[in-house]
Amino acid sequence: MAHFLVPQPSERMLGGLSRTLCGHAFSAEHHHHLCAIARARGWAGRVWVPVPVMELLSLPLSRKTFMPVRLTSSNGSVWVYHSSQFIAPLDAMQERWNARLRCLEAEEKNRDATLMASRVAPDSLPLSTNGERFDSATEDCMLRSVGSRDSASRYWATEAEAAWLYRTPFTDTYVSNPGNCVVSHANELCRPLALYNVEGTVDPSRFTKLTCRRYDPVNYNGHFYRPAVAMRMKMFALQYDCLDESQWITPRRAARLGLSLIPHVKPLLFSLERPLFLISIGATQRTSAPASVALPALAAGSAVTRDDIDICESQREKSLLTESLL
Repeated sequence: MAHFLVPQPSERMLGGLSRTLCGHAFSAEHHHHLCAIARARGWAGRVWVPVPVMELLSLPLSRKTFMPVRLTSSNGSVWVYHSSQFIAPLDAMQERWNARLRCLEAEEKNRDATLMASRVAPDSLPLSTNGERFDSATEDCMLRSVGSRDSASRYWATEAEAAWLYRTPFTDTYVSNPGNCVVSHANELCRPLALYNVEGTVDPSRFTKLTCRRYDPVNYNGHFYRPAVAMRMKMFALQYDCLDESQWITPRRAARLGLSLIPHVKPLLFSLERPLFLISIGATQRTSAPASVALPALAAGSAVTRDDIDICESQREKSLLTESLL
């Protein structure tokens, strides 16, 4: 079960990332953007307060302060204030949030008792397409929505996830029924999400323990890709049944390793300054021994070396990777 009363993560625990008053860490891109603004305005600390949280806790702003900063991502946009822009000091605001957490913890205990009384089996609780549980409010709505329907799945998805990621859309009849929709407001950094039980898709069997799990792809050097890139890679991995393999490489490197794509599989194309193709190792097959000699294009006397090409590809791929905080 979720536990609300946990120590607020320190900046060291968060790897130096800027965070919200609630403890959510910002992405590396947003972290750098917020740090630049804080430095320019002379604000100390890396704690920011989203406008919805400010309104929830009734936190008064200082007079004649700056406008909030708008952050935009694939989850929508949110406005945030720096903790220095409020009348109350940070520790007082943190205590106000902790008081809310204590109330939520009490509600959580009551919820646990209710779940035990209703005999909801742990393996029947709702899960996202990442195989993760939802917040308590969303979970309660989902359990009430499906009731005791035998046809209901434990997996829930947005229309976009079902249609684009799993290529298994919901039927028009199912989504047109308002009673099948549960709206989640779990994260103050994300827009509300409309979720549906995957029983309403054209093929509910597509959503299983094997396909609904986290997928964190890495490049040849073990660096993680950005969330938007990782989402495209998960779609590829679902399509070609290679979720078990998280490493991605270029076709040129695959050839050097004696690997080639399985027939009818196309690499992912990323349109950067120059096109970059990437493939999952899970969608390749061994066709030869790893190359131990120079490729034809890099024959003796060539002005371009293999190292030059490696560096060039690494530079082009860099924009697809999560940023270092150093």
